[in-house]
Amino acid sequence: MSDDEAVAPRPLLASLARLVLWLATAAVGVLAASQAFGTTLLSPLFALQAFTPYVVVVAIGLIVVGLIVRMWPTVVINTLAVVGLATVVLPVVRGFDQPIVPETTPRVTVVMSNLLYENDRIDEAAATLLSVDADLLAIVEYNPTAAAALAAAGVSDRFPYRSELPRNDRTGIVLFSRLPIVESVVAPIGNQLGIDATIDVNGTATRVLVVHPAPGTVQSDVARWSDDLATIGRTAAASDLPTIVVGDFNASRWHPPFRHLLGTGLTDLHEQLGKGWSRSWPANQVLPPFVRIDHLLMRNGIVGVAVLDLEVPGSDHRGFVATVALPAEV
Repeated sequence: MSDDEAVAPRPLLASLARLVLWLATAAVGVLAASQAFGTTLLSPLFALQAFTPYVVVVAIGLIVVGLIVRMWPTVVINTLAVVGLATVVLPVVRGFDQPIVPETTPRVTVVMSNLLYENDRIDEAAATLLSVDADLLAIVEYNPTAAAALAAAGVSDRFPYRSELPRNDRTGIVLFSRLPIVESVVAPIGNQLGIDATIDVNGTATRVLVVHPAPGTVQSDVARWSDDLATIGRTAAASDLPTIVVGDFNASRWHPPFRHLLGTGLTDLHEQLGKGWSRSWPANQVLPPFVRIDHLLMRNGIVGVAVLDLEVPGSDHRGFVATVALPAEV
C-alpha cells in the first residue's frame, strides 16, 4: 500500500470529527437557549434538560476541543452556553440558607415513594415503607395489589387515617396518616389525580398535597406536564395554611416549568438541606440514578429539618424520608 493510500482516510476522519463537534455544539446551544427562554416546548428538550449539569461539563470539553482544532465558532457558542447554563446550576452549587429550628417546634415526618404499579417485589416494598417511623406515608403508582400488600403488613395499625384511590395504572395515589385527616379530596390537580388533604398536627391545621404529573416524554404530554406544574403552584398558593407538596413531579430543577413552580413561593426541601445534587431516578436499573424528580416542597412557614433517601424494592424510584418543622406560631 502506498503512502498516499495510507493517509487518504485522514481528511474523511477529520471531516467526521468536525461534524461531530458541530452537532454536539448545536445540542448544547439548543439546551442553553431553552434554559435562557425558560421553556420546554419539545419532548426531546424535556429529556435533554434533565442532563443540564452534565452538559455543562460536556460544553467545557467542547471548548477545549474547539481550541485545539481552532474551530472558533464552536468555542464561542460553547462558552456562551456554559455561562448561561451556569446561572441554572449555580444556585444549587452555592446552596441555600439553613434555618435554625427550635427543638420545641412541632415536626412531621413524611415517607414518599413512587411504588411502580408493575412492582414485582411489592411485599418487600410494603415492609420497607412500614419500617420507617413516620407520621405520613405518601405513595404514587398505588394499585390494588399494593393496597393489599400494605394491608397485610399492618398499615392500618401504623396509620389509622387515609385518603386513597388505588388504580391498575400509574395514576393510583394514597396518603396514609398517623395524624387525623380533617378533610381530604382525591381529584385531579391539573390533568392528573392528586390528593388535597388537611391534617391536624397537635392542633395546627396543615395542608398536604400529593401530586404526580405525567412526564413530558412524548410531545402530546409536554404541554399538559407544564400546565400541571403551574396548576400545582396555584393550588398550593390558594391557602394560607402551612403547606407540604409531595410526590413524583417528573421534573427537576433543570426543567424551567419546575423552576417556575418554585418561584411561586415553594421551597425544595432537598435543596434547603444541601441535598440538591441528590438523585432519585432511575433506581434499580442498569444505570445509577442521575436526576431528582421526587420532591417535597414547602410554603407558609414550613422548613426542612432532615431528609434521607430510601431504597424501595422493585421500584424505579428512590423514595425518601423527610422531617419538616411547622411554624412556631400559625
